[in-house]
Formats: sequence, structure tokens, C-alpha cells
Amino acid sequence: MTTKNNGSDATHRLISTDYMELIPAYGRNYTRQEDVIHDFQHGLDFKGDYSIGFAYCSVRDFAPGTIVLLRYNRLRSVTPALAKGPSFDATILADI
Repeated sequence: MTTKNNGSDATHRLISTDYMELIPAYGRNYTRQEDVIHDFQHGLDFKGDYSIGFAYCSVRDFAPGTIVLLRYNRLRSVTPALAKGPSFDATILADI
């Protein structure tokens, strides 16, 4: 994990990993790829995989440039997304 100071006294630890699969938190299910990416981009919670102890996380918790895989369609489908830039939004990676 890397550390980023957001300008306040609080320090936020960012997740930086080579591989991470996220599943929607709190029983949410998505049938469309666009919907799961939209919610990731807008900071909704997802549940991480074994590498972070299955903790809840959102796009704000990832270091810029981190690629994550988002599960949807009752966890049978997966789409890559990229946490990027200071705004911590995500974009789909069509070339992966």
C-alpha cells in the first residue's frame, strides 16, 4: 500500500496491487457492464478479494493507474476498470 496525504492531518492509504477482483457490496447485482462501471466511478462500495482481506473499498482507495476487475451478472462476468488521476474516477479498458 502507498500513502497519500490529502492536504489534511488525516493520511489515506491507497491500495496499489497488480491484480484485484471486486464484487458489488451489500448484495447489489448488475446485469449491464455500463452500470457496474458507473457505480465504481461514482464511489459506491465494492468488496475486495483475498489480497486486501475481503475488505470493503471504493475507487477512492486505489492508487492512480491501478487496474481492477469488476464482477457483474451474478458474478459470472468481469470487466476491467482503471483507477486514474487525482479525481480517482475510472474508465473501461477496451484493449484488455
